[in-house]
Amino acid sequence: MGKKKGAPPIPHDAFHLPPHASLLSGKRPASIVDTHTHLLSTFQVYQRAYPDQFQTYHDFVRGFYRPDRPSDSGSSGNATPNTHSVDVLIDVWCEAPVDPRWKEVADSALDHEQRQSLWGNVEYWFVMGVHP
Repeated sequence: MGKKKGAPPIPHDAFHLPPHASLLSGKRPASIVDTHTHLLSTFQVYQRAYPDQFQTYHDFVRGFYRPDRPSDSGSSGNATPNTHSVDVLIDVWCEAPVDPRWKEVADSALDHEQRQSLWGNVEYWFVMGVHP
């Protein structure tokens, strides 16, 4: 009996958030806050499925959570972005004692310049927790 093939991977572009109604109204878009990210484990799973997309977790945040917006201004000059992005990541680390990279990740978002250059202006919050 032959090896059963899995379904083909979902196209990378399918994961981007569609335009929210607030984007179409001409008003300031609603903020999106990812409240339980598990950033490194999420990035590892994503990278296994899409090895050619992002090389580092910072690349992943800038490209996946804050995708480039091809057209951020309409003819009238009002902001009319056609994608939605995440403004805030709250990265809960339940595996912090086991994975020593927690300090590197937390320290990489300490000041405004780091959040701008490394995180693409995503507000990053580090939380260490534990599951009972």
